[in-house]
Amino acid sequence: MEDKDKKYWYNANVQGEALYQFELQCLENFRKKFKNPDFKYTVQIRSDGKLEVIIALPFNPGTGWEIWKLQMLYDDNHPTRNREDTVFGGSIKVYPISPIPTGFHHTFRDSTGRVVVDLGHLSREECNAYAALENVIRWITVYYVWKKTGKDIDEN
Repeated sequence: MEDKDKKYWYNANVQGEALYQFELQCLENFRKKFKNPDFKYTVQIRSDGKLEVIIALPFNPGTGWEIWKLQMLYDDNHPTRNREDTVFGGSIKVYPISPIPTGFHHTFRDSTGRVVVDLGHLSREECNAYAALENVIRWITVYYVWKKTGKDIDEN
């Protein structure tokens, strides 16, 4: 079977197509809730067949607007969780395109060595674009509070 004939989660069957539409709706729901006209995203299928979302996420830490550029990449078997991904977000990975600021420590390295934003403990049911972006916003907020006050508001 050639790569072009390979079935991915978004085109494997009717459920996959419905899940793809759900992911698109999650992105739109996040955009509506986030209420910032500079939040932009582009959905595309890469040449290797993976679904990719390129995101421009505006954030104002109180010192002016910054744009965090991110790549959201879906595993071939989304939303199935791989055994090695039982802790860090499952079948969606969010990779920074913009350089991560010094002190932003809510990341890990994937099996290829790329830096990934920690999406937390997303269950199979929670593993969607909306939940992933909420967790990214959470870590950005934690970072900027830490940068301003020296306190990690995520520590118990």
